Amino acid sequence: MVQGQCWLQVEGWKQAIALSAGDLILLSNAPTHAFRDTLTSPVVSVEHLQKPPLANGFKAVQYGGASPEIYSVIVSSGMQFCEAIHNPLLAALPLLIHIPGKAGRLMPWLRTNLESLECEVVADLPGRQTVLTRLAEILFVQAVRVYLSQLPEQQGGWLRALIEPGISTALGFMHRHPEQPWTVAALAQHASMSRSSFAARFTQLVGVPPLKYLTQRRMAIASTLLQEEHWTLQEIALRVGYDSEVAFSQAFKR
Repeated sequence: MVQGQCWLQVEGWKQAIALSAGDLILLSNAPTHAFRDTLTSPVVSVEHLQKPPLANGFKAVQYGGASPEIYSVIVSSGMQFCEAIHNPLLAALPLLIHIPGKAGRLMPWLRTNLESLECEVVADLPGRQTVLTRLAEILFVQAVRVYLSQLPEQQGGWLRALIEPGISTALGFMHRHPEQPWTVAALAQHASMSRSSFAARFTQLVGVPPLKYLTQRRMAIASTLLQEEHWTLQEIALRVGYDSEVAFSQAFKR
């Protein structure tokens, strides 16, 4: 929210949220939501406001208000993720993340990114979509970073694992190199932890033992690759750490 104030109502959220200039909201899984100047104001659908359709995916919409000085200004966008169904980060995020601004001002990293977004939209230069995609990714990562930094010690699960040095290191190796023949001992060594303490802490945070998590990641990758025609079964098996089609097929069936 760049200017002004309003109420945000989100389906599945217990109460309306008061927003003011500088606030950032991240909504997961595209829940139905509404912005209102007061809680009793009627809602106008975004489809109605976007007639005619958005040009190149961008449009400035003005609705209501008698004076520019009292407008509320909101910058809104959406992102879609490849392999969203199998993405543990998206699954772990709450429905709504609210990052308040600082005394009615955007945080420096947010202001810088929004200024860059605006420049790209207005300039309409070659490669614009690529730059906008990267800027959106940066905004998302920064928002998740702030959320993680505010997590209470006893909360978080998989998200907490991302900021615990040893466990996050092991997760990184499993995600980057799922084809490697990982053992609990090898992962514990990378995490600079004993085998038993690593296995216990990993299971506590992530919810499953390390090797079961690795198998889940391998099958998630395989599920995506199986939908792409140019991968053979043998290639997929090797990509996710199985020596043969038979071994991979058995694991996939399980």
